[in-house]
Amino acid sequence: MPIKGSAAGYGVKDNLGRVTELAECYGASIASLRRMTDSALMTYEKQVGLTGRTVAPVVYLAIGISGAVHHIAGMEGSGIVIAINPDKDAPIFEYADYGIVEEF
Repeated sequence: MPIKGSAAGYGVKDNLGRVTELAECYGASIASLRRMTDSALMTYEKQVGLTGRTVAPVVYLAIGISGAVHHIAGMEGSGIVIAINPDKDAPIFEYADYGIVEEF
């Protein structure tokens, strides 16, 4: 089981480089949503969710992820979930142990 993982949602498509740098800073792998792979911003191998793969790192950082059930199904076995999203009502906060309402 990976120790740390990060996932980039479509909400950070313009800041993907920042998300990648953050993941590298704390030694995490990076994953994405189907919309990111459909838009050719990330490869399918990194897709997490019902149509991607399942991950269960000890710490999962969800950046710009709304929390659609399709993605949650792929990461629900994660340990600590930290979510960053500008929408205070985003469903991801229902699954997160820690939430930050902020643009990334």
